[in-house]
Amino acid sequence: MKVDTISFDRSNSSADTDTLGKAIRNLFNNSGVSEVVVAGGGTNPSTLAIKYGQIADTNNTWTLVNRFEFWLNYYISQNISKGYVFEIFKMTDFNRQEFITEKRELATLGGSATDLIAAVDGSPYRAINKLRFESSLGIRDLMVPLQSSYNMTTDSNVGRPTADDDEISPSGDRTRNTSE
Repeated sequence: MKVDTISFDRSNSSADTDTLGKAIRNLFNNSGVSEVVVAGGGTNPSTLAIKYGQIADTNNTWTLVNRFEFWLNYYISQNISKGYVFEIFKMTDFNRQEFITEKRELATLGGSATDLIAAVDGSPYRAINKLRFESSLGIRDLMVPLQSSYNMTTDSNVGRPTADDDEISPSGDRTRNTSE
């Protein structure tokens, strides 16, 4: 079998490369999908562009999820019992860490610990069962949280004990006299 050589005279020219680039940009611009997310290209392929592109894409989905959540809450209030609320977490694989951080901050300030456990563990049912199990065994009494600015005492006997007068430097003596 005879093999023939095929030459591409302009294959390395910037005009051909630019034509391909224009075609790809045109495809993504007209399809409504971010070129940065799919092809990693674009004029400014940054992590921020990918993040906000994913947020914009998931917002379309949350519109449908919110409608389903509203319908389910209406059904529960009309047919099962009033006073119960069904909630779908607005957590995706892309915002998981930010969502958990937000729930952790809320829990330390008195928010729902169940939301935090469900966000980390993935299931509200498992979160409630863990809380019941730990409560029945008294585990929560044994696990005292580490000291932080949120749970420190307001007692006046906090901080380092006061040093004797002969143990401090002259600058420490001046500071002590001005703070009293």
